[in-house]
Amino acid sequence: MAAESRDDYMEAARVYNMLVASGARNGPLFYNLGTALLKAGRHAEAVQCFIRAERYMGYDPDLRRNLALALAGGARAKEPSLPWSRIVVFWHYGLPAGTRWSIALIGFVLFWPALALVTLCGRKRYIAPMLAAAAAAVIFGTSALTSIYEEAHALPLALDQPRAAGQGENNPP
Repeated sequence: MAAESRDDYMEAARVYNMLVASGARNGPLFYNLGTALLKAGRHAEAVQCFIRAERYMGYDPDLRRNLALALAGGARAKEPSLPWSRIVVFWHYGLPAGTRWSIALIGFVLFWPALALVTLCGRKRYIAPMLAAAAAAVIFGTSALTSIYEEAHALPLALDQPRAAGQGENNPP
């Protein structure tokens, strides 16, 4: 909180990164790490951290704003924006992975009684709920599994190495 220079922010980022390296995983940790990297001018690494924070936290206005700034890469845009794909698959980016997993599980559990009612009793009125439950299980389950896979295969940050010249940063140190 007392950081004022890029070096101070990089030191804070190293401390946060040590927590990540020790196995800590939560949204606020990745958000704080991303914010420290953003203020240190390490935009590419900040994007990685904000995306990981979003997996745990879901929609957060401050997180979205910082992610947009990091994606802008230091460009002096008046209003940086997020890619259009985040609007199309809003549930994937707007809900935490745990919530998406719970919705998928509920859909899966509700699908089977609805299927039994349609198949065994011939109740056609349960077809729509059965299809909705199946769709929820597939859509939210796939989304949650994607987040789990991405988190399991996230590359560690190499903050101790200085950034190579010309790696896409617009702001000189």
